[in-house]
Amino acid sequence: MGKEKARVLAHCIEELGVNIIRHGFNDGKPHAIDVRILAKEKEIILRIRDDCRPFNPVNYYRIYEHEMTIGKKI
Repeated sequence: MGKEKARVLAHCIEELGVNIIRHGFNDGKPHAIDVRILAKEKEIILRIRDDCRPFNPVNYYRIYEHEMTIGKKI
């Protein structure tokens, strides 16, 4: 893996981890994050799992769709 791919991968892990901690660890319970990186010949597979409350981006979009499109042309 080249330096640029490694930098992007590290940035993805950092951003996802921060979001999980910020939004999933706010219930006062202990939680865990599992990060796994599988390097194959020509691909990298990143798997991040947590035991926080479920987050469904489709439901999130449906709830906040109106706010997300105000002032934007679709």
